[in-house]
Formats: sequence, structure tokens, C-alpha cells
Amino acid sequence: MDARIFHKEAKSLARAGHEVRIMGPCQAGGVFDGISIEPTKRYRQALWLVGWVPLAMRAIQAQADAYHLHDPNLLLAAWLIRVATRKHVIYDAHEWNADAVLFRSWLPPWSTMWLSRVIAWLEPWLAKRLTAVVTADDGTAVEFRARGLRNVRVIHNYPLLDLVEGQPPPAERDRSMLSMVWIGAVGAERGIFLMLQTVALLRHQYGIATRLTIVGPIHVKGLSERVREEIGALDIASSVELVGRVPHDELAKYLAEPAIGLLILSAKRFERNIPVKMFEYMLAGLPIVGTRSATTWRYAGEAGAAMLLESGNASDYAQAIAELWADPERQAAMGAAGRAAVLDAYNWDREAEQLVDLYASLDAPQG
Repeated sequence: MDARIFHKEAKSLARAGHEVRIMGPCQAGGVFDGISIEPTKRYRQALWLVGWVPLAMRAIQAQADAYHLHDPNLLLAAWLIRVATRKHVIYDAHEWNADAVLFRSWLPPWSTMWLSRVIAWLEPWLAKRLTAVVTADDGTAVEFRARGLRNVRVIHNYPLLDLVEGQPPPAERDRSMLSMVWIGAVGAERGIFLMLQTVALLRHQYGIATRLTIVGPIHVKGLSERVREEIGALDIASSVELVGRVPHDELAKYLAEPAIGLLILSAKRFERNIPVKMFEYMLAGLPIVGTRSATTWRYAGEAGAAMLLESGNASDYAQAIAELWADPERQAAMGAAGRAAVLDAYNWDREAEQLVDLYASLDAPQG
């Protein structure tokens, strides 16, 4: 039920008249919004080299007209499906994985640079043998095209416009407490410890009643314990709520209360890839305080929706947030600018057209 896979791409294709089936690890299958969800076995991370085989066999047996795969671990499955069925196979690259692997904290540090080089060669080499590649950002598309791929489409992971339908505008929200939100996976490279230190400064140094709601999973083993230890050490247990992963259709309620969206993260991690939470904050009318990178500046910064810092220091973020909190008019102006930018350009309605057009361009099954 991933937001991009199910709520955006699968639903858009179903509305366009296609019969859509999703195969992947999940607790229960069924038909949801006209889309068939077919559960497959979940394999441990170490078994991904062989875990794709039964999934590929099931996909081949489905005798589909086209196959759309989202995980780089499934590129071997994509190649096998292509060879066995002679049908269209599309690879959806959510990010440039040669960059992403450099920030995988569960990998031994000595291995990441070597893996990055292997992935930078192997991923395009396998993808070149498929019908088309879809990317979620322009930077990833540039990398694939530089390696000789021709049919590459950029379909940004912009938000659905009905994500925050009916929620109150930020100007009408409670100002008795500085409420902030982080949406997305939690990790050291995603600024979790910097965010916690910022909350501690706002509460203890600036004397501002502060609450941070963190909505997203913690995947790295042992990180949850480290985060809770840090919360205790900073004496901010009453100021931080760890919600965990929530269904996409419940996301709106976590965007309905905060006054500020936090976008504190690794600038290097997001020089090419685009943090989706940025657009969700903007659509909800939330001013953003965060880290300046090529992508955060291109969208939120240039729209006038964010205060973006070139800093890794919690005191700088705390000062920026305190100044913004003291200026409700500036908050409102930034929130309105961000919302207008998403409504005008950075929304899924435009991207859905690109996806449907890609499928319309697929001709008879190729040999």
C-alpha cells in the first residue's frame, strides 16, 4: 500500500482503464479500490539474491501485458520476466541507488563505496534490457541517460491533492504550543539526532513549549533504542512523540495540527533525490525549516516556503525556528507560498498524465 506504488501509480492506471494487480510482501491480500493485492513471502534481507525467484515465477504465470517493478533487488526478476514473456517490463527507480547505498548505516563502512560503484554500473546495465525506466527525479534520469538508456521518463513523486482535503488552515491552529512534524523514515542521515537536540534547545534554552511529532518507521536495528535514550538524556520525553509508520490515508491528521514542518537532513543525501515530505508540508500550508540542498532549495526555497540553513548545528536550527515562531505573519506567507506552488505545479495530477501516457505508448508485445 505504498503511497507511490498503490495510491498514486496503481490507482491512476486503474482509473485510466487498465487492470492492475500488485504482487509483494504484505499481511493480507484482497481487492482495494479495484486493484488486486496478491501477497508474497517476505524474505530476510540476506536472502534477497534468491528471494525474487518465486515472485518472478508468479509474475510470469500471471501472463500480464506489462510488468512494472519498483525495487532494485528485483532487476534480475525484471530481466527474467522480460526474457520469458517477451512482454513490456518497466523499472521504477525511486532514487539513484549508487548514491543511496552510501548512506545505508547497516552496511559496513568499508563496503559502501565499493557497492556504490558496482550499483552505478549494474543497475543501468540490467535496466537497459527492459522496455522503459521511470525515475522520481531529474537527477536519476540524467544518470541513466548518461549510461546509454533511451526510454527514461521522469514521474515525480509529488503529493495527491486530496491528501489534506478539509483540514483547517495553519492560521486557525492552536498557538499555545510550538508544534512541529517530521514525516518519513527515521535515520541518522535524516537528521533525527539533530532534530532532538533542536527540540531540547527550544524547550530548555528558549523556554518555548514545544512538541515534535515524528511520523515514520525506524528501519535500522538498534536505532530505536538509541533515539529513546537520546530523548531521555535531553529531558524531552514530554516534547517528542514517536508515531511510527501510518497508512497513507491517515497522514492528513498529522499535518492538520503542526505549525512548522521540519526538513532537517543530510544535504549530500538529497543533492539529487527529492524528499517527498517537503511537498506534503507545502500542500498542508506549513512553513518549512530545514537543510539547504540542491533539491530543497529548488522547490521549497525558490517558492519562498522555507527557511533553509547550510548548517549541521542544532543551535542554528533552534534560532531559526524561534524567530519564525515569533512571526505569525511570516509563517502564514511562507505556508501560502508553498501551498500555491504545489497546487500550481508540484502535484500528482500532472505526473499521472505522464504515467498514463507511458502506458499508452507501449505498442504490441516486443520480441
